[in-house]
Amino acid sequence: ILKGLDSGVVSQDINMRMRINIKEMIKMAMAFIQIGVEPGKEEEVKKSLKNLNYLSCKIEEAYLTYGEFDVVMKISSDATENINHFIMALRKVKGIRRTVTSLVIGTI
Repeated sequence: ILKGLDSGVVSQDINMRMRINIKEMIKMAMAFIQIGVEPGKEEEVKKSLKNLNYLSCKIEEAYLTYGEFDVVMKISSDATENINHFIMALRKVKGIRRTVTSLVIGTI
């Protein structure tokens, strides 16, 4: 939240309520995406993700994980709309069965 306050994305009013400045938020965008992969398709998906380049989106970090999801990635872009398009492209990758996305609005 403090980083969000510094960037102008998040502000506080006189009653200490947090407010989100959507105009500032869409100038920068970051999201965490959890990806479920079909069993046996892990290597195929891993190669596809390494080559996935969509608009101005950048894969900042990506991890293979155990649990409900097989991959967790952090992406960034200069616009929230680009993240939406990236996710739509991601969902078309063969072997990906499910995605869950959390759009970042600030830091703690």
